[in-house]
Amino acid sequence: MDTQQPFLENKDASRPGKEAYLRGIERVLAARRQACDAQRAAWITPEALKRDPQKYRRAFCDLLGWPLNAPRESEPPRELAKERIFADEEVEIFRVRLQVMPDWELPGLLLLPRNRAGKCRAVVFQHGGGGSPELCCDLHGANNYRHGPRRFVRHGAAVFAPQVLVWTASEQDAPCFPGYGVPYNRAQIDAQLKQVGSSIAALEIYAISRALDYLETLPEIDASAGFGMAGLSYGGFYTLVTAAVDERIRAAYSICFFNSLYRYSWPDFCWKGAASRFMAAEIAALVAPRALYIEVGERDHVFAIDSALEEWKRVPAFFAAQGAQDRLRFHTVDSDHKMDEGDAGIEFVLAHLRA
Repeated sequence: MDTQQPFLENKDASRPGKEAYLRGIERVLAARRQACDAQRAAWITPEALKRDPQKYRRAFCDLLGWPLNAPRESEPPRELAKERIFADEEVEIFRVRLQVMPDWELPGLLLLPRNRAGKCRAVVFQHGGGGSPELCCDLHGANNYRHGPRRFVRHGAAVFAPQVLVWTASEQDAPCFPGYGVPYNRAQIDAQLKQVGSSIAALEIYAISRALDYLETLPEIDASAGFGMAGLSYGGFYTLVTAAVDERIRAAYSICFFNSLYRYSWPDFCWKGAASRFMAAEIAALVAPRALYIEVGERDHVFAIDSALEEWKRVPAFFAAQGAQDRLRFHTVDSDHKMDEGDAGIEFVLAHLRA
């Protein structure tokens, strides 16, 4: 009978090798980032973007994947359901569901001003993480949107607030971000979509773009004015990337998102090879010469302002090259992860829809 005891080593003995291994990966990553920065700076310049914006827009769509790089549905989405759920002297709110793909429905809220005379300009307002159309439209209690959709309505705009796949929230976020009892794993779904040549960002940008197709059919909407889009946090992300892709968005208001994607390399913000093509500044550049209002919180605990300030430095040259420097604003707010209480961003968007 073998009674020999196995050799057991103190775990600390292997620690130096593991630390050296990790530090090496970090050095490799830093070197690759430096190389990608140089490639990106040479590939997308203000002058090159001005010469051929569609080349870069196609490249961004290819980066994010299907269905943005495939032929679009030829018909507008079918309205599967529309129910008026609330009305007061200011607004009517309808819950709608749209058939944006044969196998996929998009839910959302449509807000129409009660005092409208003729057709309205229209804005997409995108909620953020842990949220929903109902939350940002003040139907589900306290929130950090500061009545954004209703404030657009007060300025005479119609608002469509679509749902995206970010409605979960941790317990410590309650009651501001209520749970909705529909569990999912966004990172896993994003990975699965990337396996088949897509991404969650590509899919949801497409859905928002299809919502614009729907808005174009509504008799209450003045589609000739183009569309605005605004959103907070994840909604700020979707505002930036959807405006980069869909040129019908004439004015975009990205709130509490703009940052360094090196620092905030969340899986759904990252696509293979993005650092050599598009980071946040270059995505913003795709909006030019249309209007873009970037807002960041000086005390934002989610996306630190120093990250935004550094990334912002590369943006103005792209707008200036297209003579659009008057259509670009960078605004800081003395607040945490919240929309500005003032209406400067709202007025900026609607002014450029009048133009």
